[in-house]
Amino acid sequence: MAKTSFVFFVRFMLGGLVALFAANAIASVAHLRWEHVPNHSYLNVADGFRASENAVDVVFFGTSATRNSVVPELMSERLSTALNRKVECWNLAMPNSTPEVFSRLAEIVFAKDRPQFLVLEAAPMMWDADRRTHTATEVFWRWFADLSDLARYPKQLNGRKLRETLRGMDWGMEALWIRSGILMQGELAGSHPTGPFGGVYELDQLDIPVPEDRLLSNTSHQREEDRVSMYRTSQVWRNELHKIAETCKANGVTLLLLHQPIYKDILPMFKDGVYEDYMTWITTAAQEEGVEFINLQDQWVMENEQYFRDYIHYSPRGAAWFSTRLASEILLPRLQNQ
Repeated sequence: MAKTSFVFFVRFMLGGLVALFAANAIASVAHLRWEHVPNHSYLNVADGFRASENAVDVVFFGTSATRNSVVPELMSERLSTALNRKVECWNLAMPNSTPEVFSRLAEIVFAKDRPQFLVLEAAPMMWDADRRTHTATEVFWRWFADLSDLARYPKQLNGRKLRETLRGMDWGMEALWIRSGILMQGELAGSHPTGPFGGVYELDQLDIPVPEDRLLSNTSHQREEDRVSMYRTSQVWRNELHKIAETCKANGVTLLLLHQPIYKDILPMFKDGVYEDYMTWITTAAQEEGVEFINLQDQWVMENEQYFRDYIHYSPRGAAWFSTRLASEILLPRLQNQ
């Protein structure tokens, strides 16, 4: 009896594994991997960028901090008016994503002289070495992993649990269910839908008052505090930055490293010298890659609490304020000089 149960279990597991690989392969061939990404609506924006035939001026890469701070429609509107021509901006930031995701993304979606500028998040949370083991690295496998990638990226695979890889491939089966109507996409949609050009907020959302229970003074900062107090960077991330810089150079794209403002009271949470060490690391890396590092943490002060949801993420008011200044003071002069 025990032997029969064991054989059944082995057959069941092998059958499930074959079904998982088969569903993932079918979804990839049918291009469903791009069309249906459960819980990651922002990945669909990358597909829209890749499919667009327009000239693109500015693209943003980063974590949820960038996704919540950059309103691409607002920036495009302001820049188009100032330059008297159509300007197109895209926010391809992905919550919890890591530099390796953007290294691969740049390889896939960038073309010759498209975009003109890549603005890459350079706040310390983006380059935290501890994020290499974060469960959100699943986003890499949810989007990229198929049989060829599993063979092409053995080091990345060895650095992850098999469970994460299987979860990443599992969404190929979910994509087939969505297409067949068995499972509705709304059941898996993220809680913060992404606009057509990326980001959380669209133009018609920017005047919505910030709910009182989401103000900085009424939110818990334990997650952010834990994250920054353990900060340390990684040579792995340094290598990915080099890959991104090389991809940009090969395509005639100007890379900008941008340290956007985080709430001023977060800095004392860093252990003594940690933040200063990070700044030395990112500044040196920028110099070695020959790219511009823009430190708005020192240049701009965002005192208004209603500009923040927490120490890192902006509210609609903060995103409008930041996007307007970024367009006028940082991007406009550089686009005028192109």
